[in-house]
Order: sequence, then structure tokens, then C-alpha cells
Amino acid sequence: MKKTFLIITAIATTMVVACGGGSTSQQTNNANTDTDTVNQSDVQPTPQEVQQPSVSDNCDMEDILKQFPKKYLPEEMRNFDLVLEMKKRAEGGDDSYEIQCDRAFLDHSEGECDYTDIMFHSFKKNDGSLLVLYTSSGGCDCSVMLNHKAFNYSSGKLTETAWPFEEPNFEEFFNSISLYGVQANHIKESKSDGKPFYQICTEKENAIRCNWSVCDYFDFIEYQRPILYTWNGSSFDKSYLPFRMCGEKNFGGIKLGDNYPNNLDGFKITAKEDEYNVKITDAKTGNLVAEIETNQFNKVFKITVLSPDYCTEDFIPVGTQINDIITRSPNKHRAFDWDGGGDETHRLIVVETYSGKFGVERQYFEFEHIDNDCGFDPVKYTLSAPVKAIVITDYKCDLSAEYD
Repeated sequence: MKKTFLIITAIATTMVVACGGGSTSQQTNNANTDTDTVNQSDVQPTPQEVQQPSVSDNCDMEDILKQFPKKYLPEEMRNFDLVLEMKKRAEGGDDSYEIQCDRAFLDHSEGECDYTDIMFHSFKKNDGSLLVLYTSSGGCDCSVMLNHKAFNYSSGKLTETAWPFEEPNFEEFFNSISLYGVQANHIKESKSDGKPFYQICTEKENAIRCNWSVCDYFDFIEYQRPILYTWNGSSFDKSYLPFRMCGEKNFGGIKLGDNYPNNLDGFKITAKEDEYNVKITDAKTGNLVAEIETNQFNKVFKITVLSPDYCTEDFIPVGTQINDIITRSPNKHRAFDWDGGGDETHRLIVVETYSGKFGVERQYFEFEHIDNDCGFDPVKYTLSAPVKAIVITDYKCDLSAEYD
């Protein structure tokens, strides 16, 4: 059962990279300020910069911790002096326990698996007062939300107030693609046993991320889309991050080697009788979500995801710049012409990295062929070129060399 806890924790931890809203990053390569193109051999990975919150000895968080009602703490923490306990932990060299002006954290474990943690986060209001959110999570064989409360802090006084979010339901996190092929009883159990899990979004200032958490872990849980609540000075703006569905061999519940779906709630399925091609369109917006290619046995062998509402397992959505993809996979990437040969402008060049395969339009590349198949040496490409698609397939070119 420990494995369940570790899996859910890993998903929640990984999700912080998506807190920027899943939009295309505007990073540029500092070493190439005069041009928007780069030679393949000149690419250098750019470390991801994480803005650290400022730390001050003269802020309100310590006073908030001292006034916080003990009855809302996990029972095993109710005898703690929160300020002293956090400072003692921080002296051991773990800066996660340092009391920040806008946040504070403490955890506690007993025995082999009993674990709880608490988190405080304050948001400054336009009138100068603070909204303080408190969350507690933990468990033995899983990690779930145990409690959440909201408080106002004004003129040195902490008073309880209403939780600022309307509690989201299961359906907000999943759609029929993420649930395709899932057993009905697994969905029923996840609905009844699961609940929203609120976490501080450490990669985006003034934001809370929420995902659906359930103890009995099922594979489809990771295909959900998180909800992002961003503070605007008086309330939270609600938005949705991309669905985390694009794996190595699957698009949600649609998997390579299986039959394609004949129908999906909320989507229109269009199949051409004379071609091995299936289109999935959002029935509400009319936007093309994905194209599926099948073989002569009607089995899926290629999925091309075209909508920015979907991203890879490490949160790279359609629309991400080439530069972002390359810097996430330093020294381990290559490219090939999916269709092989030709000079047409609007065709997909596939950039393959540790994060997956990404289709970029031919016009953004200059390359030299090095074999008679589809592999080539990308000589130059446009850094800001957007990824047009996420390509899911077992297909690999017979490349004669690896490109670093």
C-alpha cells in the first residue's frame, strides 16, 4: 500500500510544473539574442529558474500560526508549538520548514506509514488584510485531503471565514477520453471515495492548484486536468490546466494496438471508409482534438494530438516552443521527417526527446539528409516555433546515428 501513496505523491509533486496554466512558455535562449534560430550543435540547456519567495523575520505568518485554532490541526500535532517546531526543523538544514511571509509547512509521521502534513498560505487583499488558507493532508496507505479552512487576518486578529472555492466534483477533472475503457465500478469507487486535493502552486505566485485524489489508485487518475485558482486581490480566478493524457503509447484510455473508439461523450468521431484515418472533434467547440491512424486490422498505430487542452505526462502541451522542449531534454534529442523526403512547407518534422515526440511544421527547419530513410541531421531550426502536435506511436526511423 505504500506504493499507492508514493504514486499519488509523485503525481501531485510533478504537477507543479503545470501551474503556469499550461500555456506556451515565452523563454528565449539568452545565448542567441540576435536571432530566432539556432544551430543544432549550439543548443545548451537552460536551467529552469524557480522564483523563491522572500523570507523575512518581520511578517505576520508567525502571529497567524500562534493564533491558529488547535482544534483544526491533526490530533497528533495539537500539542505542538507550531512556530517553535518549524524553526527547530529548519535548523536541521531543511528550508521547507522555514516560515515564509506568505506560507508555512510542517509534517509529522508515526510508525511505518502514518503521515500528516499541514500548510498555511496567505494572500494579500486589496485593503491590506490577508486571506489565509489552511490545508491538512495525509494517511497511511494514501494521501488525501483531511481538512481545509479559510481565515481573515486583519489588525492583528485571525478570524475564520468561508472557504473561497465551490467544491469541484469528479466530472470537472475527467472527460470521456480519460475514462475510455475504464471499468464502471472503478469510476464509481473513485467518485465516492475521492475528493478535491488542494495544494500551493509553488511555480506560480498567488495560486492554488487542485486535483482529484483517491486512495484506491487507478491508472486513469493521472489523466485528469488540474484546476488552477489564481488570486486577483479580492477573489480567485478559476481556470483549467491541460489534461495530462499523452503518454508513450496512449492518449488517455485510447491505446496503441487497440480498436479506436466508435463514440465518446462530448466528442464527434469521424472515420473515413476509404482511408485508415479517424478524427476526434470537440462536439461543443468544433475544434479538432486528435487524428488516429489505423492499420488494415483496424488497430490504432498512430495518434496525433492537435489540441492545446492536452499535454504529455511531464506537462508539455501542444503550442510549446521548440526551445522549451529541447531544454527539458538536454543532450538527448533528435529529429526526423515523418513522411520522408520532399520540400513541402506544411508537413510535420518530428522532434523526439525524452519527453515524447512532437510535430513541428517543416518551414521551421533546415536540415541535411544523412540516410535513405527518414532520418536527417537538423542543421538549423527556429527556437520559438510552436509544437503543432504531440505524436504517439511505436514507429521509429531506422536512424544511422543519434543526435546530441
